[in-house]
Amino acid sequence: MDTLETFNCFVSSVSLIRKPEFLDSARIVANEQLSELEGKEQCELYHTGDISFDERLEAFTGYVGATAWNILKEQGYRMDNQHVFFESMWCQEYHQNAYMPQHVHPNNGAQLVGFYFLDCPEDSPNAVIHDPRAGKVQISMEEENKANITNASNMVFFKPEAGMLLFTNSWLPHSFTQNHSKEGFKFIHFNVGVKDAPLPDVEII
Repeated sequence: MDTLETFNCFVSSVSLIRKPEFLDSARIVANEQLSELEGKEQCELYHTGDISFDERLEAFTGYVGATAWNILKEQGYRMDNQHVFFESMWCQEYHQNAYMPQHVHPNNGAQLVGFYFLDCPEDSPNAVIHDPRAGKVQISMEEENKANITNASNMVFFKPEAGMLLFTNSWLPHSFTQNHSKEGFKFIHFNVGVKDAPLPDVEII
């Protein structure tokens, strides 16, 4: 009997885990940074500066960095003698009607992007991951069931929850739907890069 072999080539991955133990410290830092923007920026979206070096986030950044390294290793990248680093990490708050258009993060060698969701009121945005293959999207057929994640999917929706940590590759387009809540939708957004590990010090005798 003939056997049809199927290979899922050029897979796009999204990884998520729930880590509520980081919420308290992350919210303190985020709210502190976001409060400095109140009254200064009259816009639907607040965007803080870099927070990756805040010592209060040390446990969080350590976990994110180790997880990012493991994800890239599992994806098949040669990670021996490689270190990960935060190209940037910042807080965002979406007020009512705010949204994020589809985009990627190709800047400064970022390999992974991620989100740590802090406050997710009812009717807050969904995270959307878009198929990066423009040719496939252009001729895509109708999906049998858009609720399922399949090879036919053009977009995949994730409902954020407080404490959820989500990773994906920086080249994978993502967006957020409109915030229909009157309350703020808050999360930490980060870019993780990769660089060569420093050579060990050698004592010259």
